[in-house]
Amino acid sequence: MKTCPRCGTSCADNDRFCPKCGNPLPEAATSGTAENPNNERSFQEDAGRSSRQARYEEPRYEQSSYREPLYQTGYRRPPRSIALAIILSIITCGIYALYWMVVLTDEINELTGDHAAPSGVVVLLLSVITCGIYGLYWAYVMGRKTAYLNGTADSGILNLIIALFGFQIVNMALFQDAANRYAG
Repeated sequence: MKTCPRCGTSCADNDRFCPKCGNPLPEAATSGTAENPNNERSFQEDAGRSSRQARYEEPRYEQSSYREPLYQTGYRRPPRSIALAIILSIITCGIYALYWMVVLTDEINELTGDHAAPSGVVVLLLSVITCGIYGLYWAYVMGRKTAYLNGTADSGILNLIIALFGFQIVNMALFQDAANRYAG
C-alpha cells in the first residue's frame, strides 16, 4: 500500500495518482530493503528534501495509461471553444490571446501535475519582457506537456517551429485541444 504524501490517503500499489486529491504518488524502486520491502519513500523523506532540490528537479513527462485529471475533487472545468478563442483573439487584436495563454498555462500545469512550473502570469510577463523570446520556449515546453497528456511522442520541437513561423495561435489551439480532453 502507498500513502499519498499530500493528503495521507492509502492507495493501491499500482496507483500512480491519489484517488482523493490527484497528487502523483512516489514511484516504488526496483529493489527493496528488509524494513521497507517496496522501497517507497515516506512522507518524512519527501518533506526532508530541500525546497531548492524539489524546485529544480526536472519534471518527468512519462507516458501513462492513467489519464484522470489532476484537478481537486469535484472541480470540473467546461471545455473552452477553440474557434471562439481564436475569433476573440483576432477581434481584440491579441488581448484575449494573452488571457488565453495565462489560463492555458495554468490548466496544463495542473493537468500534468507540474506545480513547480511558472504560472501563467509569470509566463506572460516573461514573454512581454523578452519581446516574445520566452514565448518560443513556452511553446516548446507546452508541446512536451501536451504530448505527455495525449500519450504521444514528444512534439516540443514541432511546436517551437510553428511558433518561429509566427503561428503561435495554432499552438494554443493544439494545447487547448489537449486540455479540453480532460474538461467537464
